[in-house]
Amino acid sequence: MIKRLTSTHIPAPLGSYAAATQIGSVLFTSGQLPLSPESKAVPEGIIAQTKQVMTNLNHVLVDNGTSFDHVAKTTVYINDLKLLASFDQVYRTYFHDGYPARTAVLVSELPAQALLEVDMVAEVPED
Repeated sequence: MIKRLTSTHIPAPLGSYAAATQIGSVLFTSGQLPLSPESKAVPEGIIAQTKQVMTNLNHVLVDNGTSFDHVAKTTVYINDLKLLASFDQVYRTYFHDGYPARTAVLVSELPAQALLEVDMVAEVPED
């Protein structure tokens, strides 16, 4: 059975999709943009945008029974490969037990004039 999940701590989706779906113990997040839940604004710069994306993803994970410690795979969509090193500088601080598998995809444009979007696949541990 597929569960369609949400989080009250992130901005509402910009389209027709759930914040995450879960099949068994596997959680798939939708891509998160660096939108502030309060203002819906996108902060300036890759460092601030990465922090906001990771904060949004943390809310999706925690609100649905998991955490960064259980992330198996991430995909980062970024509009300039020169920004990847700065992204990685922030990204790596969220993982303490080694890093998940990751794919980086160069895109020409993202919604809300964001510099990046990130999605994750995580295990939801049993209680």
